[in-house]
Amino acid sequence: MEVWLVRHGETFANIQKIIQGQQGGELTDNGIEQAKLVAQRLSSEQFNHIYCKFETDARLREKGGGILEGQPLVTFKKEAQKAKKNLREYKPVKGESWSDVMRRAQSFISEILSKHCNSTAAEEQKSTDITIKSKSKLSKSMINQEEEKKSSDFLQIKKISGGQIPSGKLLPSSTSLVSNKILVITHGGFIMEFLNAVRVMQSKSPIFNNNAKNTAIYVIKFKQELKKTSKGTILKVIPQVIVENDNRHLKGKD
Repeated sequence: MEVWLVRHGETFANIQKIIQGQQGGELTDNGIEQAKLVAQRLSSEQFNHIYCKFETDARLREKGGGILEGQPLVTFKKEAQKAKKNLREYKPVKGESWSDVMRRAQSFISEILSKHCNSTAAEEQKSTDITIKSKSKLSKSMINQEEEKKSSDFLQIKKISGGQIPSGKLLPSSTSLVSNKILVITHGGFIMEFLNAVRVMQSKSPIFNNNAKNTAIYVIKFKQELKKTSKGTILKVIPQVIVENDNRHLKGKD
């Protein structure tokens, strides 16, 4: 299974270097153009499922900045130092810590593995929600009436239903694996913590590296191998980042 993570286009908060958090963002004209360019690039790909922040899953939202939202970016670091907390563990009043966001990402990964790997080829064909067929159709979706709404939530898609799967659930040994490609439209902060969740799966420690570029593409491949345990044979998930922070489609408009 491949998960394609794509960050939104440039917002006014990006230019102003303020903490946007979960406030309603607004794409700049350049951000709208960036969305068109990434849509053009993705139009040649076919995705079995598409998830977008807000529209399909609140776990994909940016880190809640609480009372710091709207303040300069440097404020977060200063407040963390005052509280004598490291950047990953500091939680503003009414906000989240980066560790909180990683737990959201872990829950999301667990669910998509259970929903999109634990199925037969026939079942997956029936459950396919969206296939990208043309550049013009995807481009229109990526902009999502930006000129009228000026919202950073720039992709409208069909909602994907289903119950939440507990984090860390092991896949049964009877799983029939199929080739799945999943597109996730989200924020830079969530991308960082999705990658940290992957690092934890690789037995590595989380890091603070919030450097996703506007409309950058990340591709994470999840492989599975059989592993014998005292409780029987299970499938062990092995993630690998194969594309990272790729924004070549912007052609200098970054």
